[in-house]
Amino acid sequence: MVERINSQAEALGITHPKLRRGRAIVNQNTLTYVLINLRALHRLRSAAAEVRPATTVAAA
Repeated sequence: MVERINSQAEALGITHPKLRRGRAIVNQNTLTYVLINLRALHRLRSAAAEVRPATTVAAA
C-alpha cells in the first residue's frame, strides 16, 4: 500500500518535501494522503455513475 501511495505522490510531483520542520512535513503528508484519497473516491464515484444508468435502463 505504501508503494502505491508513493507512486501516486511521485506522479503528482510531491515526493520530496522542501520543508525542514517536522510538523510542516506531517501537514504536507496529511494533505498528500487526503488528495490521493479524494482522487480514489472520485474514480469510484465515476465508475458507479457509469454503471447506474445501464442498470436503470435494463430494469425499465
